[in-house]
Amino acid sequence: MITVNRLTDYATLILCEMAYDNNAIISTQYLSEKIKMGKATVIKILKLLTKKGLCKSYSGSAGGYKLNKETSEITVLDIIQ
Repeated sequence: MITVNRLTDYATLILCEMAYDNNAIISTQYLSEKIKMGKATVIKILKLLTKKGLCKSYSGSAGGYKLNKETSEITVLDIIQ
C-alpha cells in the first residue's frame, strides 16, 4: 500500500484546480482562496512543481503560475516525485 504525504496531497489539489483551465495564468492568492490552503504553502508547492517542470511561473502584476504540460501528460508519478 502506498501512503501519500501531505505535500503530495496538496500538490494534487493544486494541479487539479489548475487543470480546469490549463491555458490560464493563475495567481497564488486565487489558488489559496479556492482550495482553502495557506498562501505560503501554495507558494512552496508551486515552487517545487516548477522546479520539476510541471508548472511555469510568470512574474509581474498579471503574474502567477501555469501548467507547463498538458493535463493528459501529467502522471501520478510526476506529482509524487
